[in-house]
Amino acid sequence: MTFKELEIKLIEERYNPESYCIGSGWSRLDDGYAVDKGKKKYEFFYVERGQKSPMKEFDTEEDATNYAYEFLSKEKWSRSHNVGFYSSKEEAELRMSTLQEAGIGTASGGRTKLTMCNIKVN
Repeated sequence: MTFKELEIKLIEERYNPESYCIGSGWSRLDDGYAVDKGKKKYEFFYVERGQKSPMKEFDTEEDATNYAYEFLSKEKWSRSHNVGFYSSKEEAELRMSTLQEAGIGTASGGRTKLTMCNIKVN
């Protein structure tokens, strides 16, 4: 598949666009994975704070995009989305309920799961 086809596939399958980049522009990532055409080869790499850490190189765009898709499909955070921070458990439960009523986080899509995390700040 091409970069454009991979981009469309990741959007359709609800991957978090903040966790990956296809092509140029990867330096915008705070923390995520990217695939891009290097000087001689196609590259798949990890980005943290705009810094590139190479992981794998490929001769063809198709090999690079197929690898990127397979990697992201196994990476547990690539489909995660933060929907908010709340000062009380009741507020978070209300938002969770609203999302579930809208069909988000239910078994209907088979891929989306809602999870509530409790973090206390003193």
